[in-house]
Amino acid sequence: MKRTISLIGLLIAFCCFSIQNVLYSQDKFVVNDKIETMAYKFDMKDVRLLDGEFKKAMDQNYKYLIDMDVNRLLHNFRINAGLKSSAKPLGGWEEPQVELRGHFTGHFLTACALMYSSTGDKNFIAKVDSLVNGLEECQVALNRNGYLSAYPEELIDRVETGVRVWAPYYTLHKIFAGLIDVYVHMNNKKALDVCERMAMWVKLRTDKLSQEQIQKMLRVEFGGMNEMFYNLYSLTGKEDYKELAKRFEDKFVFDPLSRKEDKLRGLHANTQIPKVIGATRAYELTGDEYYGTIAKYFWNEVTKARSYVTGGTSNFEYWRSEPNHFFDQLSSDDHENCCTYNMLKLTSHLFSLEPKAEYSDYYERALLNGIMGTQHPETGGAFMYSVSMLPGTWRIFCEPEYSYVCCSGTGIESFGKFGDNIYFHNANSLFVNLFISSKVEWKEKNITLTQKTNFPDEQKTLLTISTKQPQEFVLNLRVPYWASKKYSVTINGKSLNVTADPTGYASIKRVWKNNDKVEIQFPFELHLERMPDYPNRTAIMFGPVVLAGKLGQKQMNSVMINGMGEDVERLSKESAAITAPKFVTDETVLSNWIKPVKGKSLTFTTINAGVPNDVTLIPFYRLQKERYSVYFDVFSKKEWKDFLDQKVKIPEGAIDCFVFGDKFSNDEHNYQAWIADKGETAGRKWVKSKSWFRFDINVAPDKPVMLRTTYYGDESEAEYYLSIDGIHIPTKKIEKHSDEFFTVDYDLPFEMTKGKERIGIQFKVPEKKKDVSVGQTTVEKTVSKYETPKLFECETRVK
Repeated sequence: MKRTISLIGLLIAFCCFSIQNVLYSQDKFVVNDKIETMAYKFDMKDVRLLDGEFKKAMDQNYKYLIDMDVNRLLHNFRINAGLKSSAKPLGGWEEPQVELRGHFTGHFLTACALMYSSTGDKNFIAKVDSLVNGLEECQVALNRNGYLSAYPEELIDRVETGVRVWAPYYTLHKIFAGLIDVYVHMNNKKALDVCERMAMWVKLRTDKLSQEQIQKMLRVEFGGMNEMFYNLYSLTGKEDYKELAKRFEDKFVFDPLSRKEDKLRGLHANTQIPKVIGATRAYELTGDEYYGTIAKYFWNEVTKARSYVTGGTSNFEYWRSEPNHFFDQLSSDDHENCCTYNMLKLTSHLFSLEPKAEYSDYYERALLNGIMGTQHPETGGAFMYSVSMLPGTWRIFCEPEYSYVCCSGTGIESFGKFGDNIYFHNANSLFVNLFISSKVEWKEKNITLTQKTNFPDEQKTLLTISTKQPQEFVLNLRVPYWASKKYSVTINGKSLNVTADPTGYASIKRVWKNNDKVEIQFPFELHLERMPDYPNRTAIMFGPVVLAGKLGQKQMNSVMINGMGEDVERLSKESAAITAPKFVTDETVLSNWIKPVKGKSLTFTTINAGVPNDVTLIPFYRLQKERYSVYFDVFSKKEWKDFLDQKVKIPEGAIDCFVFGDKFSNDEHNYQAWIADKGETAGRKWVKSKSWFRFDINVAPDKPVMLRTTYYGDESEAEYYLSIDGIHIPTKKIEKHSDEFFTVDYDLPFEMTKGKERIGIQFKVPEKKKDVSVGQTTVEKTVSKYETPKLFECETRVK
């Protein structure tokens, strides 16, 4: 029997709740949303995680936050304000000379606010009070109309006048957002006062700018300044903040999205997502469909046409291809963690407006496969910047005592709010979205719902209702896309015939009594997710879990295995990835060639399908300290024969051969490039770059080898470095040639290839620095007038 909420019931729920704000702590918001909202988050203080993987991961982050010295976070602010500081400065992006300094302090405020709501631990109150007091002290000492930052106001002059600068409003957004979050979650009124003084400084700065000047300024990353000002407007009712939010609307990005046009190629991914979160906030508060179209269309494009199987997006931080084009978008630097964080935030807003399982399915996919696993398994504060989808790579983490990059900041936030989207509610309905051991207090109804599960190791969850008196309400249970065929529900041991309604939820309306128990069974099945532009390339999933192949520790040293330490970033980007096996089988039933390993949860092995060997598969988010592959090429036997027939043939006497421009040669050799020009001469394709390009190539582990490159014509002006696994080797000036193909041989030092089967080769132009005057300040700018030679092909041979 299908049980759903009636339309009348939904309308009643809308009316009862449309006056509320979709954010937390409704009592603090004085401006009501104009869009009627169907589902609202529970305050995080009403949700508590129970023992399990998510709580363990959150506890590790908790320790990192509680141990942080507030004075280190304040150091650059105090120095900038002319105050004394004896604290040790933070490193990495927070070093005193780095233009982005101060952003991590904002992230830290937000993370502490979220962790306080998630745990109720009052130690965070003292820590945050101290930090906010210190920031206010700096704001007063600066005495610049409310300005507060860890860098001089001159950086704002530069962004306003179009002089190169590293995203000053991006940093300010993090500070603004952190102050708002500690006000909303921790009732720190001083934080709101500091924030409002900062806001009026922004008004004074931007009042003097024309719309044209503002739009030009917005070409530089500014985070979610529009979202922040809409939140500040909602908290205070002051129209100035609503107007400021509109000033930070990027028409270059927004207008095409409002026309449902994907013009995202070439844009920095995480620059755009916070802007669209701001558009969603504008839609909620104004009801203007211009913003609603932007938010919904963008979400659909990114999640369905620009995301990897894990829910992550971006390649080298950008969208570098057209929609649904992934074949050549696997690299060592794709899937930026900040993008996943912000896409989850956007998804949460959209679910509130229209509670569909489609949104929760994506949230689960990205949280489980894209976020979990990005915190170092032993070290709090160490998060992944990017989650490489390139086969044969491994996980690397940012140093908790040095890096302080953007993804360090979003990392400490993500791992402080796992209770954020498990449950939603409206007037008479409770939504169970995620299967995470937890409990939620529905205070309006004096009901507690406890969820106990060992998901995803077990394929069920148990919900228990606690109530002092029987109450009628609707329990909405998500029916995941991966379990819809065999989804089942029992209440107090009795089977209930329920099916999903068009929104993807099974709705149970009844009078609930104390200790009522609802058990949901959702059997997992193996299934493939194929690349739309190359269906032979697939990811293997078991229910909601992305399975990755264990490729071992070949050519990995202890630093690489740990994922942190000196040189690990260079090694991850410039050393060779190990080639993943391919699967060749005529079996159409996955369970016939992918078998569970007895006694090991969520562990599988391929049987008689791997070329050259079969592979053990485990959940990607649990695969640490070794190489992995998320994507595999799967062929029928005929397809495999055809594939081999069209592969580039290795010349006699060569170990390996890379032919630029051949689709499969590029792929097999992990070709990647930054600012590369491509062309064709005499029917042969070439690549050159004003920056760099790289590829992997096989060598002999026990013999010295040379690298033979093919060029054409006059390359005597080319200047370039050649490196092996990121280490420069001597190059030679290329002699002038007439219009003909010619080869140049490079002897590779044996100590750099010994014991290796594969190396990474990079061609890179030299960079020079020159001083550029900006007002009374001299800044250093990287310039390059050089280009690499045009490379046609490259082979390795034994010397």
